Amino acid sequence: MSGVPRRLIPWFLAFAAVALAAAWRPWAGLGLAAALAALAWRSEAAAADGLARYLARIEVGDFDASRPEARWGAPPSAGSAGAAMAAALKARFAAAEGLRRRLMAALDGMDEGVALCDADGALLLINPAFRRLAGYEGPVPRGRFLWEAVRDPQLNDAVEQALKRGRSAAVDLPLEQGRIEGRALVAPIEGPGGVVVFLLDRTEERKAERMRSEFVANVSHELRTPLAAIKAALETLRDGALEDARVNRDFLGKAIHHTERLEELLSDLLALSRIEDQRRRGLGPSDPACSVAEAWAEAEGALEASVRRVQGSLRSEFPSDLPRVRMERAALRQILVNYCENALKYSGPEPSVLVGASREGAAVEVWVRDDGPGIPEADLPRVFERFFRVERARTRGPGGSGLGLSIVKHLAEGAGAQVGAENLVRGCRFWVRLKVREEPAASPGRAPDFRIP
Repeated sequence: MSGVPRRLIPWFLAFAAVALAAAWRPWAGLGLAAALAALAWRSEAAAADGLARYLARIEVGDFDASRPEARWGAPPSAGSAGAAMAAALKARFAAAEGLRRRLMAALDGMDEGVALCDADGALLLINPAFRRLAGYEGPVPRGRFLWEAVRDPQLNDAVEQALKRGRSAAVDLPLEQGRIEGRALVAPIEGPGGVVVFLLDRTEERKAERMRSEFVANVSHELRTPLAAIKAALETLRDGALEDARVNRDFLGKAIHHTERLEELLSDLLALSRIEDQRRRGLGPSDPACSVAEAWAEAEGALEASVRRVQGSLRSEFPSDLPRVRMERAALRQILVNYCENALKYSGPEPSVLVGASREGAAVEVWVRDDGPGIPEADLPRVFERFFRVERARTRGPGGSGLGLSIVKHLAEGAGAQVGAENLVRGCRFWVRLKVREEPAASPGRAPDFRIP
């Protein structure tokens, strides 16, 4: 019977028994045939039942279920085919699960909020950024709608239009009770339907836009003032004052003075732009170091003309054991120059300015102190803003560009330093707190390196 399939053996024996019964004893043959047929039916039923249970386990995701034992009445290929199908499905499900985990990791790591809704608008998933921006806490219950997480009529209308008409939309909306300026991008999902909502935090972007707008307005105003004065002086000279020896030099002096103001303003604008560009591009030495005393020596030379112009005095007191600080010497020199020029302008007639430094733990604080009238307490938090000036009556003459202290702040932040200002009993004190540059210990038998950067 080697050529007969196993599942046909019971039927072959039954037919042989029937043939034997017909030739010998009919009732004995018929009984044997019936018994063999019942045995074959039970074997087939048990095999089919075991295969059905095996496939049911695969259907619910149990791809490692035990394969049913091959029975003499069952086709041997059924179990093998089921095992192959289980292995293939297991591989596909594993790949899909790996993809799902990678997608969820990407969603969880996004700064933008993402929410996915079904065709009815019910939430399917939201990432942590969406929860943070929308102020939504807790799990996402089945059937919870987007409007229950973000109660904004414009956003809900955009979601409804995307679901019904397949229209994409962008909506500006306040988040976290107005503390965040948000923007929602709504896009329909083709095929099964639904909608995806991206929630963006545009607070810093809007702040930058406002700052750019204010900057342009301020620059326009600052340029217009000296240009108008220069134009008025030149027009006066053209209209006859040029021939009047009593006033012509005075008008020429005014034109030159405002030209110098214009030159100062443009120079400060270029310096501020260069500093911001260097910070944005990460330029500059990775581990700068300089001596405070050496930076002050250069700054003092640059301030001689300013001191003579206001008939003031400039003194300094620096401890001899000050460590080197983490800042480029040119940057610290510029900070000292800007601080001192600001003090000379605000200190009244014959100003006296004192410059010093002290060790403060792991930092060195460099300060400039004047003996002027001080700054109104309400203005102190704003003195480092661009184009900010105190009352005109407190300055000597027309004042500067309004950018000097802003340049100080940008230079300090680029070196990880802090700046500040405070009123004293008499006068005002401006400071910059710099990190100490720890010098490496000298190796035994080797002289330390005292090179100056």
